[in-house]
Amino acid sequence: MRGRLAIVAAAATLLVAMVVVGTQLGGTKSEGSAEDPCVRAWNSDPVARQDGVHAYKVHRYRATLVTRVDAEATLLEPGSAQGRCAVVFASPRPDQELDFGVRVYEQGRWAGLGLVDGLTIDEIGDMQREAMSRVNATLHPDGTLVHN
Repeated sequence: MRGRLAIVAAAATLLVAMVVVGTQLGGTKSEGSAEDPCVRAWNSDPVARQDGVHAYKVHRYRATLVTRVDAEATLLEPGSAQGRCAVVFASPRPDQELDFGVRVYEQGRWAGLGLVDGLTIDEIGDMQREAMSRVNATLHPDGTLVHN
């Protein structure tokens, strides 16, 4: 009898531990989770990931704001369902390569917001500076984005 109780107690402990670990590893979806459609669009696109590798290695970007922009290229709040997906690489100075400071998901592909919407380097720089206080993701060496 004692042996069976010990086995039941061990099994119950294991079950509780599995539930706790499962919850900690992603049992709930929070704002900015991996289920974010913008992160999913970036990470599932081989060209975007290659651009991410370039941004990581050449531009040395790490801190990132994943959000959306409206038709006027204004940054929206993260979690917004409106507008186009945008990836803003946080930086105190504008990127001199206009195509890499801010990327936007446009017509099924990622492109530089500066080129797509005709923004100036100063406008892109303003967005990159603003992103510094709103970082919600990290760019990894393989070009993928992971929410913080």
